[in-house]
Amino acid sequence: PPDQLEATLSDLAAAGLDTDDLLARGVLRVGDLDGAYLIDGELRPDVHLAGHALLVGQALRDGFTGLRVCSEIVSLLGSEGVCDEWCGYEVRADLLISKLPSIVVCACDLRRTRPTMMSHLHAVHSLHTGAPTCSSPFNLHAGPDGLLLSGEVDASSAGRLGRWLTDALPDMPEPVVDVEGLEFIDAAGMWALLDSAHAHPQGLRLTGTSARFRRVWSVCGYDTIPSVSLN
Repeated sequence: PPDQLEATLSDLAAAGLDTDDLLARGVLRVGDLDGAYLIDGELRPDVHLAGHALLVGQALRDGFTGLRVCSEIVSLLGSEGVCDEWCGYEVRADLLISKLPSIVVCACDLRRTRPTMMSHLHAVHSLHTGAPTCSSPFNLHAGPDGLLLSGEVDASSAGRLGRWLTDALPDMPEPVVDVEGLEFIDAAGMWALLDSAHAHPQGLRLTGTSARFRRVWSVCGYDTIPSVSLN
């Protein structure tokens, strides 16, 4: 929004940046949030992810070392359904950005964001500050060899995990999820992992599984299903 843009530019200027010069040289660009992320009023992840990769390439061709993006996303997240869709996109974006000279920061005005929404957003960001009471029971983000899953997953959060994994797995050359950081997962969470495996032709490989994890997986009978392998 214009008032937030004006305040942000003022803050950058107060921090010592010559924003007028940066804008004039194209080093700093600002834009409308809906125009940046929505097409005909809808979020279209495939198009936007491809567009981000093109923008990084353009920045490199223009002589920059990479691309930094900061977006105040609250106005996009009008409902929990939209927030859920956005979080699935975020996991995919994290996988892409981890391979590019790019940094993306999602900013949220906590005065206008519901705690449940913040909890969902915390789940898919590797780094975050503010609103510690809105933390998520689990975290899912890109790691060196795939996705990292940590925290706790139970029946209340398994559905979200399954949807976001299903969105992200097709983007991964190797469908690997490291679960070493899991402190707890129940049968519903394990089923979410198993069910998401159909999204990738190679199924799903879980690494960092503990002895307890493998024992419960076996008790549930999932060790007989070849689409998921445990390491």
